[in-house]
Amino acid sequence: MDAALQVLLENAASDSVDEQSGALFQIAMLLEKSTRPSDEPEFYESMLPAELLRLQLNNSVQRELLRGVVKNADLRRVASPFIWALGKASPVVAIHFLVQFLEQHPEWLSSPETAYQAIITLDNCLDHDQKTEIAEDIRRSLHSDPITIFLKHALASTDPRLTEHATRVSRKIERLLFR
Repeated sequence: MDAALQVLLENAASDSVDEQSGALFQIAMLLEKSTRPSDEPEFYESMLPAELLRLQLNNSVQRELLRGVVKNADLRRVASPFIWALGKASPVVAIHFLVQFLEQHPEWLSSPETAYQAIITLDNCLDHDQKTEIAEDIRRSLHSDPITIFLKHALASTDPRLTEHATRVSRKIERLLFR
């Protein structure tokens, strides 16, 4: 793994919440730059140091980076920023980590912000080229218990922002799976 990514992983595993959050922000920007880049000129130059700015992460490197974060970092304190960063990854990469998160840490979704970030990440995982079929990995994951249970809870939430997005995502999933 690139030395700059190693430093980023070390910062994501820091005891300092500020350092962890900063590292997760940079990871999010790096994932976004590699997957769905902003149209705004020099957007990433203002947010990423030069050693990260030069990197372009393919799906394999995205998986390796996210595996390192999950393995080494205590994410309880920064669950929302982690899920937000996860939503910036390639859909076929993000869906695996989202299902893992929902399965292993459903109690963290009691935070309205974490649950909201999870529904947005799920929505981002549904992005695909309209001319091609949705990736089979994503299709299988949409039928998994963690996704189904999370969607049921999100649809029944008292948080209107969460239920609004969950309703939209649920309809989107139905259209994708049954077209």
